[in-house]
Amino acid sequence: RWRRYDRKRLSFRERHCPSVSERKECLVPPPEGYKIPLQWPESRDQCWYR
Repeated sequence: RWRRYDRKRLSFRERHCPSVSERKECLVPPPEGYKIPLQWPESRDQCWYR
């Protein structure tokens, strides 16, 4: 994929969104113990404690 980007100023090293066909390969699993953030307006009245 890096060949698509210009080598000037190292833009090929920057993070780019993958094409639709490669998106599933790009996903990183969440760390152990990760919680999905609370949605608004629920998050207005609640917070997490460790």
